[in-house]
Amino acid sequence: MIGLRDVTRENFLACVLLKSEEHPGHRLFESHVTSNVFSLAQAKVEPEWRPRAVYRGDTIVGFAMYGIEQAHRFHFIMRLMIDHRHQRNGYGRRAMALVLEEIAALGAGEVFTSIVPGNAAAAALYTSLGFEPTGRFIEFCGEGEPLFRKALIP
Repeated sequence: MIGLRDVTRENFLACVLLKSEEHPGHRLFESHVTSNVFSLAQAKVEPEWRPRAVYRGDTIVGFAMYGIEQAHRFHFIMRLMIDHRHQRNGYGRRAMALVLEEIAALGAGEVFTSIVPGNAAAAALYTSLGFEPTGRFIEFCGEGEPLFRKALIP
């Protein structure tokens, strides 16, 4: 069973040690996702972001973060990552569905996300969940990322 939990003192270290790719050490930016430690620091200084640990039972398997993107004032899923040891089990799909439920419970009528160019797996996941490319780009860390939108209320 996949679930979302707050990042707390008890699971903080396990959360920051998750990596989306198998490589030595821990990087601030991986190929397709920002590290969880960066995201947690960002959520500390930008309280509009809500970090969530992704669990399978009692095992932390990933991380997600969403909130209100301040420049455009829309609900935005900033991060979704599943640790490389737990990928290809459907956890990302289930975690994204739970994040969408949480955002919809806030009364949002739509939500946006973006992908790092070249991340075909994320593009396939998001489009299979009903996200559509907007044709627009959003800038993060000096790079443009394609923006996707999903209606939450039909």
